[in-house]
Amino acid sequence: MHQTVIAQENAYEVKEQSIEATIDAKGRIQVRLYYQIQAEYLNQLELSIPTENQNLSSYRMGMIEKDQSINYLAETSSGVAGSYQMTQTPQEARLIISYPVVNDTVEYIIEYDLEQSVTNYQDGAYFEGSWIPLVDTAKERKSQLKLMMSFAGLIEEEALSYWLQGGKVENSEMLNQEGQTTFTLNLFINHPTENNDLLSLHMFFPKSVTPNNTNIIDIKGKQSIEIREAQIQKDIADQVKQKEYQLLLRTFLAILIPLIATLFLYRSYQLNKKNDTIPMVEKTRLGMIPEPMDVCLINAVVYDQAPGSNELAASLLELGRKGYLKILPVRMKNRSHSRIRSGYTLAFQLLEDRSRYTHLPSHERYALELISLSMKEGAVITLEEIIVKIRQQKQIKKKYQDLWKKYTDAIEVKSVSADHLKNKHKNFSPLLAIASNVLTVLFAIGISYDMFNQQRSQWLVWILLALASMLIIQLVFLFLLSKQKKHQKSNNQQRLVWNLFKQDLRNINQIDLRRFSTIDQWEKIVIYAVCLDETTTIQQAFTHHFDMADLEKVSRSQNADFYRVRGSVANILQPAIKEWIELIDPKGNWLRRFSEGD
Repeated sequence: MHQTVIAQENAYEVKEQSIEATIDAKGRIQVRLYYQIQAEYLNQLELSIPTENQNLSSYRMGMIEKDQSINYLAETSSGVAGSYQMTQTPQEARLIISYPVVNDTVEYIIEYDLEQSVTNYQDGAYFEGSWIPLVDTAKERKSQLKLMMSFAGLIEEEALSYWLQGGKVENSEMLNQEGQTTFTLNLFINHPTENNDLLSLHMFFPKSVTPNNTNIIDIKGKQSIEIREAQIQKDIADQVKQKEYQLLLRTFLAILIPLIATLFLYRSYQLNKKNDTIPMVEKTRLGMIPEPMDVCLINAVVYDQAPGSNELAASLLELGRKGYLKILPVRMKNRSHSRIRSGYTLAFQLLEDRSRYTHLPSHERYALELISLSMKEGAVITLEEIIVKIRQQKQIKKKYQDLWKKYTDAIEVKSVSADHLKNKHKNFSPLLAIASNVLTVLFAIGISYDMFNQQRSQWLVWILLALASMLIIQLVFLFLLSKQKKHQKSNNQQRLVWNLFKQDLRNINQIDLRRFSTIDQWEKIVIYAVCLDETTTIQQAFTHHFDMADLEKVSRSQNADFYRVRGSVANILQPAIKEWIELIDPKGNWLRRFSEGD
């Protein structure tokens, strides 16, 4: 059985670290690094030593045992436990110590010599040294370090100048003893967040302590060095100020933008609340369409439903009303393959030349193509014949599927671009509230990262408290706005008006249609009833109150004979078109039922 081994990450705290550097009379540097580490788990420790194009002439590393003796480890190339590896490049030496430690304190020392780091001028000697402090695995902890410089000779305090980068001096001490000078700096490391943050010390001191240094520049260098170092310190101070300014600006924006978003949500809530008190639109009077909207767009625009068989049935009746198509109910030749109980199917005849189709809306042109695809010129075709061809020939079915998709796409495109009340007043407030919540959380994460990086955690608590308060308020508004949207959806004035219109259609047989409008206007209403699936009583009322012969006289409509057949709309047209479309696009029918349920 194979087991997966997951490598555990190092976890340790640097309890103490120091750098001891000794400058001898030849200007060479002997360095001793010391680290005391409290390790929860430490497998390998990696250290970098900046060399700045100087070679380590000698080096060794070891561990301080409990009796204060030093156990020097062996250098290997394999990195086995209890050894170390050293690799050098022109810029740095990288040391990898392989000595596993678990829940214990360990003390390391690293000793190395640099060939040349001091330059003698006519008026003094100049030293540049760089080190990389060891950083805890918990990088946000503050880090302290002791830096000791020893000279092989006596130096007066006023004769020594130094410039520090990457650390803050807490205190310093200068000691002259036994012919040597020791200069000690106790430092606080400003930003111990990256493993490559350099601690740099530059010093100018009397060349009397490096009389045998062979690295000589025979000019006076103190003034130019002081000017250069002053400029470096000024540049560092400017960078710190710039970082502080950028942090302040990011902090300000991290609070301001969520605050603006919160106020915007409050304003949206107030406006929505105000809109809820607007009086309802009055009911449309009988014999009138509630609003000038294409019949096939009603379900898409008002009820958020995908186009289906009722839209196509309405389109075919509309084509008949415009005089392009003749529709008649006819008996089926074979009822065994149909679920229509009436035993009738539909017969279609094109009445206009195809050149006139360009005057029609795109969805009506596609509806005519669905009828004429399998029709010979000047002939009559039944829906039963069309369905048989679809079932028998896959290529024909594919053509019908393509046309049906073009038909539904044309309606959907029109519904999106339709300039109706719903499109003018869509409520996007809940989506904006969600976006505000996400934005506030992202700002909180980003500013937390910034604060930790720049050691400003004392500000972080208050900033996070402010952002958390705004996030809670935004979540409350999200709940209220979602509730408002649900309420507005149930009280959508446009939908309510159309619902009242549908209610009138259900009770249409109780009124005298002639009192409210003309026969051609009522035929339009019949077609709207087909699209809204409210055809139970309207055909009977329409044919009862009007003579269908008058329809042919006052309009181009070719639907009179079709309306004369009792129940031809609800019992023949709608079931037949539904069966046809389910055969062409069964998945689309399922999606439409889903949208209706939603």
